[in-house]
Amino acid sequence: MLGTDPDSDRVGIGVKDLAGNWVLMNGNQTAVLAFNYMIEARKAKGLSEPNDMVVKTIVTTDMIDHIAQHSGINCHNVLTGFKWIAELIKEKEGIENYVIREKKVMD
Repeated sequence: MLGTDPDSDRVGIGVKDLAGNWVLMNGNQTAVLAFNYMIEARKAKGLSEPNDMVVKTIVTTDMIDHIAQHSGINCHNVLTGFKWIAELIKEKEGIENYVIREKKVMD
């Protein structure tokens, strides 16, 4: 089960365990599932590029590093805060492809 706040910038996810009890997922568990899904969907759609990268903070689970490595994606770790993520994305622009957003295709 998935629920969001009114503007959908926060999400809560609950899953049933093997005994049928509801278990709430934490932010790191949610991030791992979302990241893995996004990477697999990009591959299936033919959107993966050899210079793909992801940026995460040092307090985010290392599972993202492992998924990225397994998928051939560079994973950069920065200090906590969007400014550090944005700074690295800007620094890598034109060198590495930030995969958290989809590219817009112009006709």
